[in-house]
Amino acid sequence: MNRVHRACIAAVSLVATAATLELASCASDPEARSATSDAAPGDEAARPSLGDGGMSDASDASDASDASDASDALDAKGACGSCASGMCSDGGCDPAVFLTSTEYTGAIGDGGVASADQECAALATAAGLPGTFRAWLASADGGSPATRFTSKSTRPYRLLDGTRIAADYAALGKTLETSIGLTEKRTAIAFAYVWTAAERDGAPNAGAGDCAGWTSGDPAVKGGSGESDDVVEEWTKFDDIACSTKARLYCFEQRP
Repeated sequence: MNRVHRACIAAVSLVATAATLELASCASDPEARSATSDAAPGDEAARPSLGDGGMSDASDASDASDASDASDALDAKGACGSCASGMCSDGGCDPAVFLTSTEYTGAIGDGGVASADQECAALATAAGLPGTFRAWLASADGGSPATRFTSKSTRPYRLLDGTRIAADYAALGKTLETSIGLTEKRTAIAFAYVWTAAERDGAPNAGAGDCAGWTSGDPAVKGGSGESDDVVEEWTKFDDIACSTKARLYCFEQRP
Protein backbone atom coordinates (compact mmCIF):
# COMPACT_ATOMS: atom_id res chain seq x y z
CA MET A 1 0.00 0.00 0.00
CA ASN A 2 1.54 3.31 -1.01
CA ARG A 3 1.65 6.53 1.04
CA VAL A 4 -1.27 8.16 -0.84
CA HIS A 5 -3.59 5.22 -0.06
CA ARG A 6 -2.54 5.22 3.59
CA ALA A 7 -3.16 9.00 3.84
CA CYS A 8 -6.64 8.67 2.32
CA ILE A 9 -7.59 5.83 4.70
CA ALA A 10 -6.32 7.86 7.67
CA ALA A 11 -8.41 10.89 6.61
CA VAL A 12 -11.58 8.77 6.23
CA SER A 13 -10.93 7.17 9.62
CA LEU A 14 -10.57 10.61 11.20
CA VAL A 15 -13.90 11.78 9.75
CA ALA A 16 -15.66 8.60 10.84
CA THR A 17 -14.27 8.88 14.37
CA ALA A 18 -15.41 12.52 14.66
CA ALA A 19 -18.91 11.61 13.46
CA THR A 20 -19.13 8.68 15.91
CA LEU A 21 -18.14 10.87 18.84
CA GLU A 22 -20.68 13.52 17.88
CA LEU A 23 -23.48 10.95 17.58
CA ALA A 24 -22.54 9.43 20.93
CA SER A 25 -22.81 12.84 22.50
CA CYS A 26 -26.23 13.35 20.99
CA ALA A 27 -27.39 9.93 22.31
CA SER A 28 -26.47 10.89 25.87
CA ASP A 29 -28.13 14.32 25.66
CA PRO A 30 -31.95 14.31 25.34
CA GLU A 31 -32.08 17.86 24.01
CA ALA A 32 -29.47 17.06 21.41
CA ARG A 33 -31.42 13.94 20.35
CA SER A 34 -34.55 16.06 19.95
CA ALA A 35 -32.78 18.73 17.89
CA THR A 36 -31.18 16.10 15.70
CA SER A 37 -34.42 14.24 15.06
CA ASP A 38 -36.33 17.45 14.27
CA ALA A 39 -33.80 18.60 11.67
CA ALA A 40 -34.80 18.04 8.07
CA PRO A 41 -32.80 15.62 5.91
CA GLY A 42 -29.90 17.43 4.32
CA ASP A 43 -30.12 20.26 6.86
CA GLU A 44 -26.57 21.62 7.39
CA ALA A 45 -27.33 22.22 11.08
CA ALA A 46 -27.90 18.48 11.61
CA ARG A 47 -24.49 17.51 10.24
CA PRO A 48 -21.67 16.93 12.72
CA SER A 49 -18.88 19.50 12.59
CA LEU A 50 -15.40 18.30 11.71
CA GLY A 51 -13.91 20.83 14.12
CA ASP A 52 -10.43 22.36 14.00
CA GLY A 53 -8.04 20.65 11.63
CA GLY A 54 -10.86 19.06 9.62
CA MET A 55 -11.23 18.98 5.84
CA SER A 56 -13.48 22.10 5.81
CA ASP A 57 -10.84 24.18 7.60
CA ALA A 58 -8.13 22.99 5.18
CA SER A 59 -10.31 23.97 2.21
CA ASP A 60 -10.91 27.45 3.67
CA ALA A 61 -7.17 27.91 4.18
CA SER A 62 -6.49 26.85 0.60
CA ASP A 63 -9.11 29.29 -0.73
CA ALA A 64 -7.59 32.12 1.34
CA SER A 65 -4.13 31.32 -0.03
CA ASP A 66 -5.43 31.32 -3.62
CA ALA A 67 -7.15 34.68 -3.04
CA SER A 68 -3.95 36.14 -1.60
CA ASP A 69 -1.93 34.94 -4.59
CA ALA A 70 -4.48 36.45 -6.99
CA SER A 71 -4.40 39.75 -5.07
CA ASP A 72 -0.58 39.83 -5.25
CA ALA A 73 -0.70 39.21 -8.99
CA LEU A 74 -3.26 42.00 -9.47
CA ASP A 75 -1.15 44.42 -7.41
CA ALA A 76 1.90 43.65 -9.53
CA LYS A 77 -0.03 44.17 -12.76
CA GLY A 78 -1.56 47.36 -11.45
CA ALA A 79 1.82 48.78 -10.49
CA CYS A 80 3.53 48.10 -13.80
CA GLY A 81 0.68 47.42 -16.21
CA SER A 82 1.02 50.86 -17.82
CA CYS A 83 4.81 50.76 -18.20
CA ALA A 84 6.66 50.49 -21.48
CA SER A 85 8.55 47.20 -21.72
CA GLY A 86 11.65 47.30 -19.53
CA MET A 87 10.53 50.43 -17.66
CA CYS A 88 9.21 48.78 -14.47
CA SER A 89 11.34 48.95 -11.33
CA ASP A 90 10.66 49.04 -7.60
CA GLY A 91 6.93 48.57 -8.14
CA GLY A 92 6.43 51.46 -10.56
CA CYS A 93 7.05 52.85 -14.03
CA ASP A 94 10.23 54.74 -14.88
CA PRO A 95 9.91 57.41 -17.61
CA ALA A 96 11.22 56.41 -21.02
CA VAL A 97 13.39 58.59 -23.26
CA PHE A 98 14.16 58.11 -26.92
CA LEU A 99 15.89 59.78 -29.85
CA THR A 100 13.54 60.16 -32.80
CA SER A 101 14.05 57.86 -35.75
CA THR A 102 12.88 60.74 -37.94
CA GLU A 103 15.04 63.74 -38.86
CA TYR A 104 13.69 67.28 -39.25
CA THR A 105 14.85 70.61 -40.54
CA GLY A 106 14.23 73.55 -38.23
CA ALA A 107 10.74 73.75 -39.74
CA ILE A 108 9.34 71.07 -37.45
CA GLY A 109 5.80 72.30 -37.97
CA ASP A 110 3.50 75.29 -37.96
CA GLY A 111 2.95 74.85 -34.24
CA GLY A 112 6.66 75.09 -33.40
CA VAL A 113 7.34 73.39 -30.06
CA ALA A 114 3.80 72.01 -29.97
CA SER A 115 4.43 70.35 -33.33
CA ALA A 116 7.56 68.75 -31.89
CA ASP A 117 5.48 67.36 -29.02
CA GLN A 118 3.05 65.94 -31.57
CA GLU A 119 5.92 64.28 -33.42
CA CYS A 120 7.09 62.60 -30.20
CA ALA A 121 3.56 61.44 -29.44
CA ALA A 122 3.01 60.06 -32.96
CA LEU A 123 6.30 58.14 -33.00
CA ALA A 124 5.64 56.71 -29.53
CA THR A 125 2.17 55.56 -30.56
CA ALA A 126 3.47 53.98 -33.76
CA ALA A 127 6.05 52.09 -31.69
CA GLY A 128 3.38 50.88 -29.25
CA LEU A 129 4.70 52.90 -26.32
CA PRO A 130 2.21 53.89 -23.59
CA GLY A 131 2.26 57.24 -21.86
CA THR A 132 2.60 60.88 -22.91
CA PHE A 133 5.81 62.10 -24.57
CA ARG A 134 7.08 65.65 -25.05
CA ALA A 135 10.07 67.02 -26.91
CA TRP A 136 13.14 68.32 -25.09
CA LEU A 137 12.92 71.61 -26.97
CA ALA A 138 12.73 75.31 -26.16
CA SER A 139 11.81 78.45 -28.08
CA ALA A 140 11.45 82.14 -27.35
CA ASP A 141 7.67 82.01 -27.19
CA GLY A 142 6.86 78.29 -26.88
CA GLY A 143 8.33 77.55 -23.49
CA SER A 144 10.99 75.02 -22.54
CA PRO A 145 11.21 71.60 -20.86
CA ALA A 146 11.45 73.40 -17.51
CA THR A 147 8.03 75.00 -18.10
CA ARG A 148 6.32 72.62 -20.54
CA PHE A 149 6.98 69.23 -18.98
CA THR A 150 3.91 68.21 -17.00
CA SER A 151 6.06 66.08 -14.73
CA LYS A 152 9.64 66.35 -13.56
CA SER A 153 10.11 62.78 -12.47
CA THR A 154 11.65 61.69 -9.20
CA ARG A 155 12.17 58.25 -10.78
CA PRO A 156 15.06 57.26 -13.07
CA TYR A 157 14.90 58.18 -16.75
CA ARG A 158 15.75 55.22 -19.00
CA LEU A 159 16.35 54.31 -22.61
CA LEU A 160 13.92 51.77 -24.03
CA ASP A 161 16.37 48.94 -23.39
CA GLY A 162 16.23 49.78 -19.67
CA THR A 163 19.61 51.58 -19.52
CA ARG A 164 19.48 54.39 -16.99
CA ILE A 165 20.18 57.94 -18.20
CA ALA A 166 19.72 59.85 -14.96
CA ALA A 167 18.46 59.20 -11.44
CA ASP A 168 15.68 61.80 -11.78
CA TYR A 169 14.87 65.11 -13.48
CA ALA A 170 17.35 67.07 -11.37
CA ALA A 171 20.14 64.69 -12.39
CA LEU A 172 19.62 65.62 -16.04
CA GLY A 173 21.41 68.84 -15.13
CA LYS A 174 24.53 66.84 -14.27
CA THR A 175 26.57 64.36 -16.28
CA LEU A 176 24.29 61.76 -17.87
CA GLU A 177 24.93 58.12 -17.04
CA THR A 178 24.68 57.21 -20.73
CA SER A 179 24.04 59.08 -23.95
CA ILE A 180 20.60 59.21 -25.55
CA GLY A 181 21.26 57.17 -28.66
CA LEU A 182 18.32 54.76 -28.91
CA THR A 183 15.23 55.46 -31.01
CA GLU A 184 11.59 54.60 -30.31
CA LYS A 185 12.20 51.56 -32.55
CA ARG A 186 15.07 50.54 -30.23
CA THR A 187 17.56 51.24 -33.00
CA ALA A 188 20.97 52.48 -31.88
CA ILE A 189 22.22 55.74 -33.43
CA ALA A 190 25.94 56.40 -33.05
CA PHE A 191 25.69 60.16 -33.58
CA ALA A 192 23.08 62.74 -34.48
CA TYR A 193 22.46 66.45 -34.20
CA VAL A 194 19.41 67.12 -32.05
CA TRP A 195 17.27 70.26 -32.00
CA THR A 196 17.14 71.53 -28.40
CA ALA A 197 17.87 75.25 -27.68
CA ALA A 198 17.75 74.22 -24.00
CA GLU A 199 20.11 74.11 -21.05
CA ARG A 200 20.78 70.91 -19.13
CA ASP A 201 18.20 71.85 -16.51
CA GLY A 202 15.55 72.34 -19.18
CA ALA A 203 15.63 76.14 -19.14
CA PRO A 204 15.92 77.99 -22.46
CA ASN A 205 19.43 78.47 -23.83
CA ALA A 206 19.31 82.25 -23.99
CA GLY A 207 22.09 82.48 -26.58
CA ALA A 208 20.62 79.92 -28.98
CA GLY A 209 18.45 80.47 -32.02
CA ASP A 210 15.17 78.63 -32.46
CA CYS A 211 14.65 78.59 -36.25
CA ALA A 212 11.92 81.22 -36.00
CA GLY A 213 10.06 79.26 -33.35
CA TRP A 214 10.88 75.96 -35.13
CA THR A 215 8.96 76.95 -38.22
CA SER A 216 11.87 77.77 -40.56
CA GLY A 217 14.21 75.60 -42.60
CA ASP A 218 16.11 78.58 -43.99
CA PRO A 219 19.88 77.90 -44.13
CA ALA A 220 20.54 81.54 -43.21
CA VAL A 221 18.67 81.08 -39.91
CA LYS A 222 20.08 79.05 -37.03
CA GLY A 223 18.82 76.97 -34.15
CA GLY A 224 20.32 75.59 -30.96
CA SER A 225 21.34 71.95 -31.06
CA GLY A 226 22.87 69.13 -29.05
CA GLU A 227 24.91 66.06 -29.92
CA SER A 228 23.38 62.70 -29.11
CA ASP A 229 26.67 60.98 -28.24
CA ASP A 230 27.57 63.44 -25.45
CA VAL A 231 26.80 63.02 -21.73
CA VAL A 232 28.20 66.20 -20.14
CA GLU A 233 26.65 69.37 -21.52
CA GLU A 234 26.72 69.13 -25.27
CA TRP A 235 23.99 66.49 -25.36
CA THR A 236 21.65 69.49 -25.18
CA LYS A 237 23.87 72.57 -25.55
CA PHE A 238 26.33 72.22 -28.41
CA ASP A 239 26.07 75.04 -30.97
CA ASP A 240 23.74 76.83 -33.33
CA ILE A 241 23.46 75.08 -36.69
CA ALA A 242 21.71 76.07 -39.92
CA CYS A 243 17.96 75.47 -39.82
CA SER A 244 18.24 73.58 -43.13
CA THR A 245 20.18 70.85 -41.28
CA LYS A 246 18.45 67.53 -40.68
CA ALA A 247 18.44 66.85 -36.94
CA ARG A 248 16.47 64.72 -34.52
CA LEU A 249 14.51 65.30 -31.30
CA TYR A 250 14.76 63.92 -27.78
CA CYS A 251 11.38 62.68 -26.52
CA PHE A 252 10.72 62.35 -22.77
CA GLU A 253 7.85 60.45 -21.22
CA GLN A 254 5.87 62.46 -18.67
CA ARG A 255 5.70 60.50 -15.42
CA PRO A 256 5.90 61.67 -11.79
